Amino acid sequence: EKAMALPDSGHPADRASCPSRFWLLWLWPLLLRGAAGPLTEDDIFPLPQHLTCASLDQQWFPQWRRLGKLQIVAVFRSAYGWRYGLVVVVFSVWLTSLAMVPILVDG
Repeated sequence: EKAMALPDSGHPADRASCPSRFWLLWLWPLLLRGAAGPLTEDDIFPLPQHLTCASLDQQWFPQWRRLGKLQIVAVFRSAYGWRYGLVVVVFSVWLTSLAMVPILVDG
């Protein structure tokens, strides 16, 4: 089965390039605005429809029931495709490498 196509919601992350997504560069305008003063609710980007709980629930649970609990990676891939799986893997490697810096510096 093919994962649901993601519409352009107008959210900066939807228009961001791969490097911008990886280094969260799309978030910098909001971070700079927050550094200049307190953020208000109007400053925060609206959550894209495809990332709401209702939408994620509609994608996840049919695959969960079809494939079962023991195939969590298959459920994730089937529900969301490789896009989010790759993000999880890349961020996991990145965070692990950051956690290793103190160990490597001391050693």
